[in-house]
Amino acid sequence: MRLMTCVLATALFVLPLALRAEYIEITLPVDMECYRPCAPSSVQWESDIDPGEGAVIEVLWNTWQPPWNSLGISPNDGNQPWPDPPCWGEHSVIPIRHDVRVQYLTDPSVYDQVTFWTHEWYAEGPYTLFIDFDGDATSYGEGSNRIDPQSYTTVFAYVGVWIDEDAGPLEGLSRISVGFEVGPPDALVAPSFECLVPGATVTGGWDSGYTLSFSECLGSPGTLVYLGQITVFYLNGAGQLGFSDHPEYPREVLDCSVPPGGHSYIIGYGAGVGGAPPTPVELTSWGSIKAMYRD
Repeated sequence: MRLMTCVLATALFVLPLALRAEYIEITLPVDMECYRPCAPSSVQWESDIDPGEGAVIEVLWNTWQPPWNSLGISPNDGNQPWPDPPCWGEHSVIPIRHDVRVQYLTDPSVYDQVTFWTHEWYAEGPYTLFIDFDGDATSYGEGSNRIDPQSYTTVFAYVGVWIDEDAGPLEGLSRISVGFEVGPPDALVAPSFECLVPGATVTGGWDSGYTLSFSECLGSPGTLVYLGQITVFYLNGAGQLGFSDHPEYPREVLDCSVPPGGHSYIIGYGAGVGGAPPTPVELTSWGSIKAMYRD
């Protein structure tokens, strides 16, 4: 009797596990996210399918609608490189929709699918601020504004300004005032900022905002220059680096004319650490754009 009871209890415990369906959950690209200007360089997912089964996972994608394009068949290792991800089309005027599907070949009913978008970078003024992790871009939108580092590591990001080629007679900039926002505190801590322009005079601080004054005219129309480096310590989770207005000189930039003319810079894009970057301040209509094209 005791043996029968033990067998029955074991059967009741094992049966739900045997009947439980495998799952797939795509973690990158993020569903309904807008990437600028290109999709991520890999597709990532989580699943309980045994990687020991071999090449049983297929990753598919399309633009606007099927047919599907295959990125390849692989074991369930949670990562499929995307060497040539789709980008926003040069002649398009609206965000471009894409779909990604990760499916189990042995049982195609086990899959996950996400929708995301690609669009251009917005740069609408003579001076546009941005943050990226490369620090070597030569034009606006080239840098990388998302990084997924190991927990408890130091992360460096770079603050740049793009001077539009249609800036007219402006020669560059002689002074700029800017503040930063970094958080949340359980993801990113201990921020610091270092100006990278030789001979610059820096006043203010992290909490009050910085004013950078340059001894020589910095930049020219159609060029990108890096102003400084932000250093943060990454704990875990999703963090963001963005801009805030200087309390005394909000978004002020002075050109190189004599006397210098005053302008307001545009906030371009911030950066994400372990998560999506913040939405640029000017892109207030993205929610309504998504609603227009949602199924």
